[in-house]
Amino acid sequence: MGRYLIIFFLFIFSIGCAPPNFNPKKIDNIKFEKSLHYETDISGITKPEKLNVIYINNDFKEVPIKEATQILLSNKEYNKIPALLRVCKTYKDIIYEQEKLINIKVDEINSYKEFIKLEQMKKDGYFELWTISENSYRQERYNASMNRFTSYLYFETIIIVFLIVIILAL
Repeated sequence: MGRYLIIFFLFIFSIGCAPPNFNPKKIDNIKFEKSLHYETDISGITKPEKLNVIYINNDFKEVPIKEATQILLSNKEYNKIPALLRVCKTYKDIIYEQEKLINIKVDEINSYKEFIKLEQMKKDGYFELWTISENSYRQERYNASMNRFTSYLYFETIIIVFLIVIILAL
């Protein structure tokens, strides 16, 4: 009789345990750094050839650069100035337009990266909700099976007691 009582209590204690928690493996997030804006460096542009000038003073005599008050250009050298200015202005305009285009692309890439970060946050939220939902479902299923078991156990106990009372009453 004592063995049956011990087996009965072991059986009751073994089914009284809650279901294990559902802990799925987390997926690693992608990590990245924002792209930096492009900055123009015009120091690498080849400079136009130097103008050959003659330094003169107020008497129109050639002097060293420190004593000069005016410069003299030949026609050939003077004709280089407008062309050089046009080239320089064109380079400058091209460079700034390139900088704008590159920065638009960099902003676009950074927007994609921000979008990916938001998607990862959304994924983590769904993962957490899924885990909570799965744990709640398992707990509910366990509680339902325990309720079913205790109902059957009470019902069988009532039937056994009723049968014992009927047998004793006879």
